[in-house]
Amino acid sequence: MKKRLLPLLLAIILVFGAIPITSIAESSNFPITYETSSGSFKFEKISHPYVSPNAPLQDLRNHDGVVDYVGNGIIGVGENGFVGTDSKSGDRGQSYSWSAIAHGDWVYVGLLFNAAGKTVSLMKSILGHDFDAEEMNAILNVLYNGNYFIKEEDDGKPDGCLVKVNVKTGEVVILMSKDVGKYTGYACSFRNAVEYNGKFYFCGAVNDAPQIWQVDPNNDECKKVYGMEFQDFYQAFQEGVGSGIRGMCLYEDELVISGVMKNAETGKVEPQIAITKNPEEGFEVIATQSDLFNYPAYHFRDSIYGGSIWEAVEFNGSLYVSICTGTPDNMPDKYTMQSFAIVRGDRQEDGSWKWTPVVGDQENDGARYTFGIDPERTRSGAGVIQVFNDYLYIGEYNDMEIALIELLFNIDFAFFNKNLEQSVSLYRMDKNENIELVMGNATSMFPSGSITGQLSGFGRNENQYVWKMTEYDGKLYLGTMDTSSLLYPLGQFANGDILHMSHSEWVRLLGYIRELLKISINKYKAPGDVSLFRDESSEDVEQKENVRKLFDEFDDEELALTLSGLGEVLDNPDNLDVEVLSEALKEGQVESQQENEESIEILSDNREITDEIEDNIRDEDSIALDEAYKKENHIFESEDRERKDLQDNVDQIKDLIHIVKELLKTGVYMNKATRGFDLYVSEDGINFETVTIDGFGDPYNHGLRVFAEAGPGLCIGTANPFYGTQLWFERAELGDDDDDGGDDDDIKEPVDDKINVVEPNSGLMPFGKMSTGTDAKEPLSKEHKAYISGYPDGTVRPNDKISRAETATILYRLLSEELINNSKTNINSFSDVDPELWYNEAVSTMSKLGYIKGYEDGTFGGDNEITRAEFVSILVRILAEGTAECDFNDLPKEHWAYKEIAVATKSGWIKGYSDGSFKPDNPTTRAEAISIINRAFNRGISENSKLPGIKEFVDNVKGQWYYYEIIEATNNHECTGERPLEDWIKVY
Repeated sequence: MKKRLLPLLLAIILVFGAIPITSIAESSNFPITYETSSGSFKFEKISHPYVSPNAPLQDLRNHDGVVDYVGNGIIGVGENGFVGTDSKSGDRGQSYSWSAIAHGDWVYVGLLFNAAGKTVSLMKSILGHDFDAEEMNAILNVLYNGNYFIKEEDDGKPDGCLVKVNVKTGEVVILMSKDVGKYTGYACSFRNAVEYNGKFYFCGAVNDAPQIWQVDPNNDECKKVYGMEFQDFYQAFQEGVGSGIRGMCLYEDELVISGVMKNAETGKVEPQIAITKNPEEGFEVIATQSDLFNYPAYHFRDSIYGGSIWEAVEFNGSLYVSICTGTPDNMPDKYTMQSFAIVRGDRQEDGSWKWTPVVGDQENDGARYTFGIDPERTRSGAGVIQVFNDYLYIGEYNDMEIALIELLFNIDFAFFNKNLEQSVSLYRMDKNENIELVMGNATSMFPSGSITGQLSGFGRNENQYVWKMTEYDGKLYLGTMDTSSLLYPLGQFANGDILHMSHSEWVRLLGYIRELLKISINKYKAPGDVSLFRDESSEDVEQKENVRKLFDEFDDEELALTLSGLGEVLDNPDNLDVEVLSEALKEGQVESQQENEESIEILSDNREITDEIEDNIRDEDSIALDEAYKKENHIFESEDRERKDLQDNVDQIKDLIHIVKELLKTGVYMNKATRGFDLYVSEDGINFETVTIDGFGDPYNHGLRVFAEAGPGLCIGTANPFYGTQLWFERAELGDDDDDGGDDDDIKEPVDDKINVVEPNSGLMPFGKMSTGTDAKEPLSKEHKAYISGYPDGTVRPNDKISRAETATILYRLLSEELINNSKTNINSFSDVDPELWYNEAVSTMSKLGYIKGYEDGTFGGDNEITRAEFVSILVRILAEGTAECDFNDLPKEHWAYKEIAVATKSGWIKGYSDGSFKPDNPTTRAEAISIINRAFNRGISENSKLPGIKEFVDNVKGQWYYYEIIEATNNHECTGERPLEDWIKVY
């Protein structure tokens, strides 16, 4: 394949000549919020609360994932359960908040690790696809420009976990994971959660086996109550049986669960539904695979990776179960899986259960509605169900999993396009099982369209799941999955007009197909009849092989010139023959000559740039460049080609055109799309208000996956396989006398109207002078003085306790020069602070200003370790005034520091403990003191800042929670922006 240096140089010129240099936009101030234009809804980011979500045009990317990634496959949280504040501290591999349920101020969340990686692993081990994992990762990096998470940078594999997060303080506690937390040795991917009799039940896969675990929110005791161990499940797993459990609900006063279980009669692992009044004593099976009309599709190759029993709810005294039914054997056509079913269960007087298909096989089983409800709606693999206002709402969930696999392994965009043509609809069923179309396009079944007038997907083709619904505050909340986040690379092929594509568009498109081909060409069918969702036909294989041969013979430049010369034939590839191709080759040869002449002219006009480029090119590449300048030979010598070769090329190009046309169709959809999930809210189930269509401003938040009603509001968890799941919180509106029932310790909210934080120009805050650059458009910069020096041996000793004298000296350094000059003194009333002591001036001046106090015996106690209460009291005296309240269980209102601690916690400077205590008499470490000071003074460095010449310490190790806090405290610097994303301009 020919080496193309000239186009590379041109690309460099175009890039550097056309794009202006821009600075990173200032980050959001804490708290980070998303508010509707109407002001009706406001959500606050509570996971990694100091780390902004990613903006569409942002150059540097921020990580979330709820927990931090420590390294070597280990997740963690920082001091007292608080995660890191820099942009890369989060574990971006935690892709989904997959399940969630709340108790008081705590929301319990099951995190799914590396959704894409698990899928790739599944393809290789179970679905029978052979590929080099490293090559696969490299290709996906190319396709997604490095944005898609494939693996941890150090190849660690922390896997999924169960955590709890305090919606007021942001504290994170790891309960179950592979290596850390209260229960270790459990790689868990919990997919759903319900509360029953005061305890939580999480279902999903634990160590790759289907299990249900009980969690007691009163003491966080976790234990398995149902399911299989992996050694028992192994054979079924090898046969391609999916391990996912999802459908759970309450029915009357009992707990209903579902999942793949061993049938007691047949010994076969298959879907079943079970019920119990006491989960710890066992479950009674109330439905087997055959009872459910053999509807559940439960193998990985089936619809939605074997979605099986998808959801279950109690409605109108019956149990309604939504079921995934699509298998390779019942596919209606090459690009369609059979849609979902809904079965009703009714308990009989003798305790047995009668099952009736409501949505399913009309001919054989007597279902009232066909699979998927509407015979013209064929894309939905699952039905998402939610009871609201005496209706059962049914949301479509399109089968994007199969579509994505078809794209990657068969280079077939047709499945995707059929899904995009039929974005999801929303139905509702009354108590008589009459169904209305709430949101969706008109069909023969619903000729007048929806009762709301809303089109499918709320008018947005990219909405491919109604992923989650819930009722909160008397309203119906509905979240979607937006596939444009996954397919955004195709938006670059926005033209969509195969007849009018430019040469550069052709080159870019062909390069994209070439990368996909590298993935798909190694696919093979595994033994044991465990294949991809559908077997490739000989026609599919031949088409892909033809395209591969074409790419082997020609490079992208050559193919682009040829395809450009085909004209109208591109729209009707059946008209392509040897003569037409021969003419196109001749036209391509002329265009190639003209292109080279124009390229040389452009290079001449940009000689200064090309000179610099050439200086850095190896000698052999310089020779190639000279040859490129002089090139006058034709790209193709078509007259010399044998006719048979041309006929082969005709067939190959026809197959390529077929792929291109489908790809362009997808590209048109993506170009019109707005990336990020949608959220809609309705008070009556008909009129919906739009909360967001862009994933709360983050294009990588491709789905809204969970809701959880916590004591003071509603928590939302996102699906973000790029930079990690996020948690957002809608706080309930409370009156002055309202009590939300939760703890008030350490509320991370903006300072309320009872607290006045002293303004920067008062002389008390350490911002120093404010200055502007020579360009008035530049952001204001400020100077931050170092207030920690370290020790002569090169250490900073972050875990040592800090003394009262050290505290006074550190805070003294942070006062403004004006205040120090006006107040400086060496005179004090303490009996133990002599004039010659190194901290005399600091203690004397701080005492004069009223910031520090001594003991009743007249001493200061400079060598004493400073307590948490003493430390925050000094800070509050310096920085804030007013009153606040707190509710720590070890801090009565009569405590001498109650007022100061309340103000400090209300302001978000210091945090309480998970047991509800503050521990006012505990000593403070140097790292803790630095962290509190940085929060109080709103100082915090961005990990992405350039830090040349910074002062480092041998015991301040990168990866520790306090690393960047200490960097902030020990370096004089000029910066813009606010905590935690200061952009450092200069270190001095």
